[in-house]
Amino acid sequence: MGGVKALTIDHLAVNDVMPESLRGEGQGLVCDLCNDREVEKRCQTCKANLCHFCCQAHRRQKKTTYHTMVDLKDLKGYSRIGKPILCPVHPAEELRLFCEFCDRPVCRDCVVGEHREHPCDFTSNVIHKHGDSVWELLKGTQPHVEALEEALAQIHIMNSALQKQVEAVAADVRTFSEGYIKAIEEHRDKLLKQLEDIRAQKENSLQLQKAQLEQLLADMRTGVEFTEHLLTSGSDLEILITKRVVVERLRKLNKVQYSARPGVNDKIRFCPQEKAGQCRGYEIYGTINTKEVDPAKCVLQGE
Repeated sequence: MGGVKALTIDHLAVNDVMPESLRGEGQGLVCDLCNDREVEKRCQTCKANLCHFCCQAHRRQKKTTYHTMVDLKDLKGYSRIGKPILCPVHPAEELRLFCEFCDRPVCRDCVVGEHREHPCDFTSNVIHKHGDSVWELLKGTQPHVEALEEALAQIHIMNSALQKQVEAVAADVRTFSEGYIKAIEEHRDKLLKQLEDIRAQKENSLQLQKAQLEQLLADMRTGVEFTEHLLTSGSDLEILITKRVVVERLRKLNKVQYSARPGVNDKIRFCPQEKAGQCRGYEIYGTINTKEVDPAKCVLQGE
């Protein structure tokens, strides 16, 4: 996968922080140029947040003299104030185009350089195609959330049924053993210990399956919520930048194999007529059986 270095910057989250910071009287926002002083104004042309000193310098430069500067307090009504996303290869250029061949956003310098023979177009022209493909992939992920929730509900029901069945069988064991003295009491204790082991084994299996399904459900929900937020709140460029990671994650989640049915059942029976050998010299009866009856293997015998 490439480790941490393969992760892309979450530009959507970065831009979501901007309006929150503005509502807090600018606290926490520092100048994009000097990274030291508190922000006072924003250049609407460069999309840069500037302190008083850098703002003055910005106005004195010939190429930025006529840029529009806005006081920070005047931006508090805006719901979305994004910073320009610059090309990692050409930091002075903003990412405005998308290379279909390389499946990633590029800048103007990239188009005339490394990608000059590749099919490129503006992000606004290709977002519909790529955004729709992510939406379609998301539709395949969302049903898994409901299936996993139903599976966990069945786990809860089965766990309750298992507890009730164990208690019922334990009562049968105690009733049957009352007619015997030392040998039957000893045999009863052995049966209850065996039953407890079965219960623990089945319950542990259910708990393990429950934990695995909960983790998978959490992963699915995280993937779905992040993708929905990206597609509904992200800009065209943000969606395209994050698309590869999102698509890879959703595809991996969609391929995860899981069982929507409980991995164990509550088939526990006490068989009082079955011989259990001898205990303290007495022939005793009664065993615990966890096997299901297979009608195909039964033989009908008549007198």
